Amino acid sequence: MNTTTITTNSINKFNQLLNYLYTKEVSILPSPTTLSITLFTNSTSQTNSLLSKLTQLLNLKPLKPSYALAA
Repeated sequence: MNTTTITTNSINKFNQLLNYLYTKEVSILPSPTTLSITLFTNSTSQTNSLLSKLTQLLNLKPLKPSYALAA
């Protein structure tokens, strides 16, 4: 099981992320107070694919390289 946390500074982006992730087959743990969402995926490839789609669809910019391979 892989875990990845996405944090945003916008409530609108947070809601967009939630709406998108609810349609995918991943478990999530949202935290509205910190505007972060922790994703639980089955594999590294699923995590990387999901992050790639999120960055394209929601125009997100990663702050650091993905460390999904190290998880």
